[in-house]
Amino acid sequence: MFFTTVGHCCLALFLVREKGTFSPSDVKRAELIFPALDGYHHAHLSWLFNGLRYTNRTEMGGFIKRPTLIQDRFHEQVYASDSWIQAAAADPAIDEIVCASANSATQKYDLKDFILRSEALDRHFPLAPGGRIFALEPRPSAKSEPVYIDQVAATLNDFTRREREILALIMMGQSTGQIAQKLQISKGTIKNCRLRIYRKAGVTSERALVNKFTAIFR
Repeated sequence: MFFTTVGHCCLALFLVREKGTFSPSDVKRAELIFPALDGYHHAHLSWLFNGLRYTNRTEMGGFIKRPTLIQDRFHEQVYASDSWIQAAAADPAIDEIVCASANSATQKYDLKDFILRSEALDRHFPLAPGGRIFALEPRPSAKSEPVYIDQVAATLNDFTRREREILALIMMGQSTGQIAQKLQISKGTIKNCRLRIYRKAGVTSERALVNKFTAIFR
């Protein structure tokens, strides 16, 4: 039984009788069970890719949840999510871009319903060393960004003057120590103020805070 190719290699299961040959009924049973075993293999591949990380420690979790295709260095498909398969079937331009894409720098393509991003994988990347990953993300609508900016800006009304001042310095990349020195207050005060800012903004980290307010401070 030969299963899906992974990184230009394949997985196979062999069953050998100690005596005699396989009967037609034995072959039929093997053919009946193959779809189940192949399904387990596909599920295992999905689990592997959902847990993988780039060698630079950038998390792939969010990337794999999008419609995603991964090719090995020979341009052979290693993994394709169900959502990728559905999107490619609906828009032939996706496969055309994949076939024409080079194996170098990060690339971005504007499609009708998606933005297609492509990135070369490190030569040490598990299962597809030196390959390429393609991912589709929804195209933002022209109306959504202003509405989102208005919603984020409205949250600033809940901030005190000091909190807005500290937020502006955080957005400039200032550390807690630098902010404390600039405003001539203690680091503990800055840390407490950061926590209040996170709570009011509905985030749990500085990275999420910066991402949320980038559209306003850019």
